[in-house]
Amino acid sequence: MNLLSMIPLVLATSGLNRVQTEGEAISLSRKFLANQVLDYSVEGSLTVEQRSGELQTFIPEDITQRYGFTLTIQKPKVDGIVQALYERPNITQVTESAGEAPQTIKIPLKYKLQMDVSPVNDVLDIVDLTPKDPKKKGSQQRTLRVLQDNLTDNVAAGLLGQFVGEMYRLALFTGNLDSSMDFAPKLPLEKVKVGDTWKRTVGFTPQKNKADANQAVQRLDYTFTYKGKMKNSAGKDILRISADFSTKADLAAYAAQLLGEKNASGEIKKLPLELSAAIDFDLDPISHHTLRATAKSQGKFEIYVGSASNAILQTNLRGRTTLKLNKINSVKTK
Repeated sequence: MNLLSMIPLVLATSGLNRVQTEGEAISLSRKFLANQVLDYSVEGSLTVEQRSGELQTFIPEDITQRYGFTLTIQKPKVDGIVQALYERPNITQVTESAGEAPQTIKIPLKYKLQMDVSPVNDVLDIVDLTPKDPKKKGSQQRTLRVLQDNLTDNVAAGLLGQFVGEMYRLALFTGNLDSSMDFAPKLPLEKVKVGDTWKRTVGFTPQKNKADANQAVQRLDYTFTYKGKMKNSAGKDILRISADFSTKADLAAYAAQLLGEKNASGEIKKLPLELSAAIDFDLDPISHHTLRATAKSQGKFEIYVGSASNAILQTNLRGRTTLKLNKINSVKTK
């Protein structure tokens, strides 16, 4: 065998030029490099349609949120875990209602979080390095609360408060580090082959216990599926992972508990809620960084009180969010 004929064999045995074969299991663990700066942008839009009382027509409202964030890989630790700095300077929200001029709110978050990130996108430890201004103590938290309340400014907000806000943010994919797409997808711990699935928790929902009538908080899980290697719209190789979740529950008893009522048969008769979502993640075949993610969601909830046969409020939700990796820079070391 001459030298030229040996080159393909050398490449194959050295791990270079590897192509996944059908049925072969591979690791999807993310590969971080020290001093990398990953620059991402996120834009989500949520259409909220509401109808209340005797109104026959749903009134639409469009909410758009935009933000950028960077993840700077500071140093490796053990088992592929790295110390990284997560920064999100601000978030902009634009609200458009029928017959009204668009309202824009820009919140200077100045998030600066030092964290340990695992190869499967778990955030293991967080140290908050966000600058504190003693003259404006609590002002950022209050402003963020206003931003979140704008997503629940209706009768449901008074009844469900934080939980309905979480459902809105799940539909918009801009919630906390678990429910947003900033550290997604949640990758499997074991090797997978095309068609394999795994579950990871993204939120929680109150549901009735099977054993009794009490309400308990249940996990809200995404089911991830590895789709394998394919071409993206630009013709480049990517690894595709899809994810979906759905929840369906009657929150009447939960709302009654929030209001201090002894049972749900008083003011709140029924409060059915449904929410489902689907996301496609495109990963770099080598580093397994998320290059792009597109998410869609839809849901609805209704509020029935007393003996009324019609809902006093009906809300439909439709969300769409895109995350993309803009560029990867390198930190200049001294």
